[in-house]
Amino acid sequence: MRLFLYFLFVLLPCCKAQHSKMIVWDADRKLKWSDFKAKRYSDVVSGAVTQLNLEVTYQNNDIKNSLKITCVFNRRESWHRDTSKYGLSHEQLHFDIGEIYARAFRKEVKELSHIRFTPQLVDSLFKKYADLLKREEERYDNQTDFGLDKIRQNEWANKVSSSLESLVKFSQF
Repeated sequence: MRLFLYFLFVLLPCCKAQHSKMIVWDADRKLKWSDFKAKRYSDVVSGAVTQLNLEVTYQNNDIKNSLKITCVFNRRESWHRDTSKYGLSHEQLHFDIGEIYARAFRKEVKELSHIRFTPQLVDSLFKKYADLLKREEERYDNQTDFGLDKIRQNEWANKVSSSLESLVKFSQF
C-alpha cells in the first residue's frame, strides 16, 4: 500500500469538478475494483495500491473561519491486479483507517473551536494527522502481512470498526 497525503489549502470552497477523480469516504459507499483506475506499476509486487488523501479546506476571513476535513480515495492513482473480494476488503480497510484519522482531526478542531485558526496552526494540525495516519497504515500492512494473515486482518477489521464507531459524532463537520 502506497499512501500519499496532501493538503489542499484554499481560500474558497472546492468545486465539484475538482473531486471527479476522488471518492469521498462514505459509510454507505464501499470501494469497488472498478474505482481503481491507475495502471499497475510493473515493479511493484503488491496486489493493489490504494492512494488516499486527507483533504483540508480552510477559509479564513473577517466573517468566517471554517475548516473542512475529508478523507478521499484517489481513483486515478490507485490500481489493482488482485480481483478477489478479500483483497478488496483489505483495501477498503485502508480507506476506513483514513476516515478514522479524518475524524480524530475533526475532533481536535472541535476541541480548539474557541481559538481562531491561522494557516500555521492548520498546517501543523494537518502534518500531525498525516504523520499519524501514515504510521497507522504502515502498522496495518506490517501486522496483516499486507492482508495475507487472515487472523490479523480480521482483528484489524474489528479494531477499525470500533474506532469508527467511537468517533461517529465526528463523522461530519
